[in-house]
Amino acid sequence: MSKNILITGGAGYIGSTLIDKLLLNGNNVRVLDRLMFGKEPLREFIQNPHFELVEADVRDILTLRTAMEGIDQVVHLAAIVGYDACKKDLKETREVNIEATEAVVNFALVKDIKDIVFASTCSVYGFNTDGICTEETLPNPISEYGKTKLTAEQYVISRGGTALRFATAFGNSRRMRYDLLINDFVKQAATEEETTIKYPNSERPYIHVVDIACAIDFILSRQDIQGEIFNIADKDMNYTKQQIVDAIQTQIPEWIVKIDQSKTVGDKRNYAADGQKIAALGYRPSITLDKSIENMKDLLLSGKIDPDNPIYYND
Repeated sequence: MSKNILITGGAGYIGSTLIDKLLLNGNNVRVLDRLMFGKEPLREFIQNPHFELVEADVRDILTLRTAMEGIDQVVHLAAIVGYDACKKDLKETREVNIEATEAVVNFALVKDIKDIVFASTCSVYGFNTDGICTEETLPNPISEYGKTKLTAEQYVISRGGTALRFATAFGNSRRMRYDLLINDFVKQAATEEETTIKYPNSERPYIHVVDIACAIDFILSRQDIQGEIFNIADKDMNYTKQQIVDAIQTQIPEWIVKIDQSKTVGDKRNYAADGQKIAALGYRPSITLDKSIENMKDLLLSGKIDPDNPIYYND
């Protein structure tokens, strides 16, 4: 049975991938997005009779309320995303990541929409070297991004919504991002840039953007899940920066990488995560790091994309 689904932030890195998945499954999709990075990621959907675009900021309360009309399920992706992007304007970050999330949840509940899926992040774990983080691990966010996402997810859960803590995303998308670590490294390797990295042994969980879309679709298909938190991660997809470098150099051996041993300020997140809770329900990511590196390298070498274009960066 088809559903009417609202995606806030649907023109972004994850959203533009999710739309395709939901439309292929026979759903009607309405996107609310301010199109900060343009309309191009949505171009192939515009003429689809099952797709609708509402161009607006998620903080536009009147438009947000109207966008809830006739909706069965809400996927809330709209956010200021990333370590650097959130540092730029702390006021805007809190407005978008916390206050707008509360508004989305409140309007959804007023419209009797019970299925609310919130895009959280494994960054809420911050710095944790005591083993692999599960949903029971005490959060310890060290970035403004992680802190605001944790506050927002707590509100969502308290109202019966579902929070998905995404591992760090990678891979090709209709709205590409080259400020994500793996994507950035592949870009530098493919364009023959010499790279210097800090904290080569710092570890994080990673997941392909298509697998994220599949996880959201999976949760939307489950009518029995409310008020839950799930890591969208896999114990076999935790990598240090050095391991990522090694994987890329296997395919692009000419890439030169140097290590900065200084203890200067930077992104010091260090944790691993597991997705066994959602795996027990029947979902597990399937796209490997090696295959994704190959696909990203091919796109970059094809000349079809200018990786230096500012639209491919959140920070």
